[in-house]
Amino acid sequence: MVWGSTFLLLVAITPRVDVTLAYYLFLAHYPLLKALDDRESQPWFFLSAALLGLAFGIKYSALLYVLALSPLIAWVAYSRFRGLAASSRALFIFGMLAVGTALPWLTKNWLLHHAPLYPYFTVREIEPWLAHWYAGQSMALRADEVIQGWHRQISIPFNLWDLVLAPGRLAVEEEAASYSLNLIFLSLPLWPFLARNATLNWLMIPTLCYVIGLIAYYPANNLRYLMPAVAPFTIVAAHTVETLKLQLFSARRGSWFSAFAIAVALLPSAKTMALNYLTGTSSWESYLRMNPIPRGNQAYSDIALYVNQHLPRDSRVLMIFDARGYYFTVPVIQDNAHTNWLLLARTEAVPGCLRSTGISHVLVNIGALYYYTGRGLDPRFLQWEAFREFAERCLTQVHEGHGFILYRVRE
Repeated sequence: MVWGSTFLLLVAITPRVDVTLAYYLFLAHYPLLKALDDRESQPWFFLSAALLGLAFGIKYSALLYVLALSPLIAWVAYSRFRGLAASSRALFIFGMLAVGTALPWLTKNWLLHHAPLYPYFTVREIEPWLAHWYAGQSMALRADEVIQGWHRQISIPFNLWDLVLAPGRLAVEEEAASYSLNLIFLSLPLWPFLARNATLNWLMIPTLCYVIGLIAYYPANNLRYLMPAVAPFTIVAAHTVETLKLQLFSARRGSWFSAFAIAVALLPSAKTMALNYLTGTSSWESYLRMNPIPRGNQAYSDIALYVNQHLPRDSRVLMIFDARGYYFTVPVIQDNAHTNWLLLARTEAVPGCLRSTGISHVLVNIGALYYYTGRGLDPRFLQWEAFREFAERCLTQVHEGHGFILYRVRE
């Protein structure tokens, strides 16, 4: 039933790490519940520490989930390790295991960026392909702050109305148009009245604290940052529905009620996902070309095929407003944070028409630009008029279709 949350499925087929983070956090939460339920399950307690460390290595927001779990961690240590000294020793080992499993990622950051928690508590580095035009980091840092500002322009504060009726408004990515809330979550307000299971309460309460803490810290949060709550909420909601069924219906009618609840929960995902691709009977090429959800897959497939078929192998493509660099057979520079043009526009490379950059083509996702401006983004923020002037002076359009424009850099 967890598939009833379509944003879990849609984000899973992107390069984003939110789904992986959600699963690691759930796997870390489960051993704590196991240790709480079984006096002989002390090793599960330490397994949770290792998994939390791995989760922190995936994304720093795992730290907020760890804070939400801290009362459960402390209670398990107190109840499963006899005496204050033993409990304290167990908590110390727990902390060392968590730090130890996160250490490879922290070390990697230290070696590459000289900051274990990069990009926090340090100056964000300019990307290597732009470093030649930036003697210092201040301009890049200002541009990065600007791009974070336009994310805030098109984001809206979290609210229950949009969460239920239009979840896509709570995210900025294009596939958010197909996001839907698992309707079984509508039973969660009944949980405090039907809760009779301590294990489920320990599953629900830390997760709820994580969600509240994240929203309180940043009200205009992206919906996918709440993904770690999907699995716990689904389990608690399913248990609530089952408890409600036992109280209201006979065995026969209860079976029909359960089937109805499952169908209602999974209907949005059945409409969203390509079932042939999901079952392995359809290739990824067919899925990309034929499945219209998430929006833009067919357009992306078409432009990737065009580039692969028509551009020389020694080409180098600069992508603007698109972070997807996969399926290309020529080197591409992804626009991971939609900063490529904004940073490039402030350099001498633009007056020089990208000479000596090694860039042979520019690929613009014009559909993404229209999507963001439709969400309220001011085009002047991204210096779009400056790009049009640059394109007229330095670029030759070689292909256009389905929201993408491919330019060749004039020699």
